[in-house]
Amino acid sequence: MKKLTFLTIFLLFSGYLIGQFKGIPDPSAKYCKLLGYEYKIVKGEKGEKGICLLPDGNAVNAWDFYKGKVGKEYSYCAKKGLFIETKIIDHGSSIEECPVCVDKEKRIEIPLLQLLEQDGMPLLNSDSNKVLKFNNDSISINFEKKSSKEVNSLESLPTSFDWRNRSGHSYIPSIRAQGSCGSCYAFAAIAAAECAFNWKNNLYDNCRFEFSESFLIWCLGSIPSWYDNFYGCLGADGSYTELTAICDSGVCRRSDYPYTSEEPDECSHWNDPRIKFKEWHRVDCSDIDAIKTAIYTNGAVDAGVYISEGFNNYEWGVYKDPRTDYDTCYATPCWASYSNHRVALVGWGHDATLGDYWILRNSWGEGWGEDGYMRITVNSLHIACAVAYIEAPDVTIAGADSVCLSPSQTYSLTNFSSNFPMIWSSDPEPSNEDYSLISDGNSCTVTNDHHVGLISLSAYPGSGCGTFATKDIFLTYAPNIYTFYASLTTGGETDWLQDCNGLMTYTFPGMYSGDIDVSDPPYVPYIDNITWTKTSQQNCSFADVSSSNHGKHVFLNFKPFGCMATIRMTATNDCGSFYHDYQFLAGILCENKAQMDNQEKINIYPNPTSGHLSVRYLSNDLNLGINEIVLKNSVGMKLMHKKYDCQNLIMIDVSNNAPGIYFLDIFDGKEWSSHRISLQKRN
Repeated sequence: MKKLTFLTIFLLFSGYLIGQFKGIPDPSAKYCKLLGYEYKIVKGEKGEKGICLLPDGNAVNAWDFYKGKVGKEYSYCAKKGLFIETKIIDHGSSIEECPVCVDKEKRIEIPLLQLLEQDGMPLLNSDSNKVLKFNNDSISINFEKKSSKEVNSLESLPTSFDWRNRSGHSYIPSIRAQGSCGSCYAFAAIAAAECAFNWKNNLYDNCRFEFSESFLIWCLGSIPSWYDNFYGCLGADGSYTELTAICDSGVCRRSDYPYTSEEPDECSHWNDPRIKFKEWHRVDCSDIDAIKTAIYTNGAVDAGVYISEGFNNYEWGVYKDPRTDYDTCYATPCWASYSNHRVALVGWGHDATLGDYWILRNSWGEGWGEDGYMRITVNSLHIACAVAYIEAPDVTIAGADSVCLSPSQTYSLTNFSSNFPMIWSSDPEPSNEDYSLISDGNSCTVTNDHHVGLISLSAYPGSGCGTFATKDIFLTYAPNIYTFYASLTTGGETDWLQDCNGLMTYTFPGMYSGDIDVSDPPYVPYIDNITWTKTSQQNCSFADVSSSNHGKHVFLNFKPFGCMATIRMTATNDCGSFYHDYQFLAGILCENKAQMDNQEKINIYPNPTSGHLSVRYLSNDLNLGINEIVLKNSVGMKLMHKKYDCQNLIMIDVSNNAPGIYFLDIFDGKEWSSHRISLQKRN
């Protein structure tokens, strides 16, 4: 399918002006007001409906009144001295209810539509004589954003589909009524936009977003560059410029600007929060599978249709119009084939006799057709000629990928107005005040106190609604010596890396080696990169430091025996860095036995059942014991500080502590020792 970027539309075609505005008002509303009665749009069982207020004070269903089912004495037929009857026309697959005017003896029978038109009051036409402004008998329209787009038909499409019930959920709002205003183009465009937006953002049932037809017709339509294509109750041309307006300028929610057919002095809703849509595209004329694919994958589509008398009188069933000349898209371009009304197609089905049909969503209230909807064969009345779909914006959470201890980070929704209130949540939720989440409208602020790990940040529009957007964020802090875990393997043994270390693996004459491995255990800051820099050496003919895996594996080669070098380790992540100097001796053990002896005097072990740590001091020296204990978290924050009277056994309750790395500093009356503790939670 070729992308159209520029198109010239010629003025005349088959006796019609292609630039003629299309906008059929609700015939029942127009009929009610034509007779001088008040018409109102109210909430019904399935959505909106029109009511006509009759002179006797009764408020009746406007479509029932038009069809002669109620208020017969106030009908147009009665004003002409005739009686009104509802004539049932059974086509087998569908039913029409046609209002007719008859005399007492029923010698005269004339359809109400025909009588009104005969008297110069046609119902099935636009009230607008507005046409496009042509230059030199033609108009040039830039279709850069309004082009056809390849729609690759799915290999397997379901026999039937309906956005009112997709997997048990409805993604399109209830039916609406345009009233006596020729704003059908806005209702069709908004229906397509709503369905696309709700489907893309997992919004269904009570969580569905609803957008404002009034903002489209009275605000966007008043912009000079678009006024010649659509405006208010005057209808719209065939360029689908209203879809361009929704993409370029956005549209506010219906709750901010409810529908009104009354033209305001000026638009007062420019400051309402708006959502801009991505782009829109036409679907190839009469490509039924492509139209189905667009509906199934993107949402309801906007379609033009020609309103016939049978369409107007439709009651239920699968409708096939007898005018077969409107089954084909005869014009060039094909989407210019004549239509005078805009609707949305929300799905399709299959009839054993007539074949495939569309589920057509009208804007004439729930009193028309099947609760405001119609089933119509896929090629009737040019319904498959001018079809377009609109793409919802990609709403994502924007912000940093990681959050350090400071500063806090703010996250917001992209392609989404800042004034729409959102509910924010995270998984896992904060525990022991390890981090906090504060939301404000469509943004939130994450503050990290001491959490390390991945959280999933989510935004959704209300309680019980699906997730609107998500983002994975890593909470961490700058590494430090207390969170640095490195082991040294040398001489056939592996132990923690010490400030001073002996390289005991003898490789070949005079060469001593060892391997350093840095680990990233849970609940400690992840280290992105480590550099190892030799800062000094003594008695060395060769002192090589080779690193790999972002510095997390190091191979040391020193020569000769007694070679001594100092290596500076610098560890870095998104939150900062630290360095520490380590000393290495070739073939010689460092003199750190006193510290080791002190460690062996203290035994720390957990009790998983009670959630306690047992700290036991092992010594025959009665003057030594547990005199003081300081419990700190991985960032050095004191969580407990207690003094004891030279005890041999102390129980510390850690059942309420979050999983992670902790440090116990213990004073035995003579010296302090530090011990690393890793707490894990059992499921």
